[in-house]
Amino acid sequence: MWLKGNLHTHTNLSDGDSDPSEVCRCYAESGYDFLSITDHGIVVDPVELDCKDLVLIPGIELSTASKNEPHLPIHINGLGVRAPVAVEQWDTKWQTIQNCIDAIVNAGGIAQINHPNFHFALNAYDISLTRGARLLEIYNGHPQVYSDGDEAHVSVEELWDQLLTNGLLIYGTAVDDSHHFAGEFQPRRANPFRGWVCVRVRERSAREILRGLVTGDFYASTGVRLEDVWVDGWKYHVAIDTSCASFGEADAYVTQFIGDNGRVLHESTSAHTEFNLRQAGGARYVRARVVGSDGKKAWCQPRLIPEFWRR
Repeated sequence: MWLKGNLHTHTNLSDGDSDPSEVCRCYAESGYDFLSITDHGIVVDPVELDCKDLVLIPGIELSTASKNEPHLPIHINGLGVRAPVAVEQWDTKWQTIQNCIDAIVNAGGIAQINHPNFHFALNAYDISLTRGARLLEIYNGHPQVYSDGDEAHVSVEELWDQLLTNGLLIYGTAVDDSHHFAGEFQPRRANPFRGWVCVRVRERSAREILRGLVTGDFYASTGVRLEDVWVDGWKYHVAIDTSCASFGEADAYVTQFIGDNGRVLHESTSAHTEFNLRQAGGARYVRARVVGSDGKKAWCQPRLIPEFWRR
């Protein structure tokens, strides 16, 4: 089964505007199955909350910067971390990122590199020198993040392709980075329900959700719903949920299979599309993206192509 959840959330224990139980209620009433509260430097104990039937994954956001560039924020989420962890600043960004990753992994958590385009603080070079992070936020709903880039900076999705092309296997997530639950919901506020992940699990538990994240058995979305995504031998399958309200419209969704440097290898407007990985044309990896006519997207995780088939 698939479970829907958000991996980046703040409460009034750090810089959010609502208490943790109210935040849980907000997500539960909107159909979410799990949530990770990732306050800055603080771990919220699920036992202390009314989780409203949500599976609550303990989490933390490590917020720091390098000594050489203290004006550029480095934020790394630790998912599954059950106690605060300390991290040491180093001279360079990549060394400081690595320290965060190591601290999270040593605490038994999964490291997620957050919003590289927040202040355009991180680039592919910074991240490519690190090891051990399993997740990268390729979409972040906070209005100050600029996931799509600008005239001088690439989008985070392009940055992801740069990393994958250079041999760093990391899975892409979409998150809210929500702070504002009270008052008005509008584009200039960090409201919920903008980005999420759907994880395939064998049971409804935090352990299973974390397993799915570590193994890349999930997709990320800003609104597109998938019925299934899987690899069967050499065939990469993507099936769109045809119950979506806009599905009956002509060419409402385009499924694209993408390889090295973001090159589109194949695309289709069918509900169920498959791509033979042997036809990747020498690509190191193949990932899939579904784009709706309304601009909403879903991102499926990269599959590495064995070297024999890249010759």
